[in-house]
Amino acid sequence: MNAHENQAGPFLEWAGGKSQLLAQYEPFFPAEPMRGYFEPFVGSGAVFRRSAIQEVGGFNLMSITEDIHTSQLLHAKGWKSVFVDKDLAVGLTAENLSSYIVQRRRWMLGCLQIFLKDNPLFCRGLGLRHRFGYFASLYYFLFPLARVVFWVTPLYFLLFHLHPIFSEVSVLLAYLLPFMLALPMASSTLLPGWPRLFWSSTYEATVAFPLFRSMFDLFLPSRMGFKVTPKGFVSQHRSFDWRTSMSLLVATGVTIAAMAKGIWEFWFFGIEKDAYFFNLSWAGFNLLTLLVGLSMAWERPQRRGRAGSPGRVRAARTGCARH
Repeated sequence: MNAHENQAGPFLEWAGGKSQLLAQYEPFFPAEPMRGYFEPFVGSGAVFRRSAIQEVGGFNLMSITEDIHTSQLLHAKGWKSVFVDKDLAVGLTAENLSSYIVQRRRWMLGCLQIFLKDNPLFCRGLGLRHRFGYFASLYYFLFPLARVVFWVTPLYFLLFHLHPIFSEVSVLLAYLLPFMLALPMASSTLLPGWPRLFWSSTYEATVAFPLFRSMFDLFLPSRMGFKVTPKGFVSQHRSFDWRTSMSLLVATGVTIAAMAKGIWEFWFFGIEKDAYFFNLSWAGFNLLTLLVGLSMAWERPQRRGRAGSPGRVRAARTGCARH
């Protein structure tokens, strides 16, 4: 069974509480039966034909995300995956920011391992649809690099008065505004009730800095070990995770300092007003996502003795088949 996860525990809990978890995921369910034909297996509840696994030599351990790589090899051999549109299993998501980053780090490093060592664009046997589907799933995890660039770009101007983009503000807005308006409108039409653009930005801004640092572990095999996502936290008091959020705190402090300097120069010198306004607005949006990300570092009391299930789980029998 294939499962699609958009945002995990800490983000959904902050957005609406655990009781609304299913409602937050629900917009994605109708598309899953169609996507099951070409989507990768991502470690969710599944049943495999023994002959399928044996044909590819068992679960492939070249990557620490062996689930995705194994499904890529199965599809390359002509096996077919099917999404079962029933509730078959209940599992735990990451429960706090630190465990969430541990999980995302493992996913990122594993996917980038496949991207570099067995890129689906050049994997013999995959169809065009599979090639693009796997490629999109893998190269997405380069987003920490893009997010850091997105954060630092307005700071070049506000801190050092350097122009990373040489263009009139009116020209930039002519290109950016239609895109920035069309994207949330399209998301709202396809996924009503889900603020995808804002939460995607918040999610990426929150995890980008620790994951960016971890990207260099790709070149240090000794640091590529498999780390299981911690589960079952029990705490009695509300606390702030200073260690996990340190990079966010530094980024937030630098952003506030840059904006304060920019506002002071804008107010007292009054030159290049359009450039100051544009970069201050850009940095302000980045600051908003960073502050929301910092709020995820507040750990709420968890007095749970054991994890529970929201309802009954039905069993079904399924499997793999040849095209």
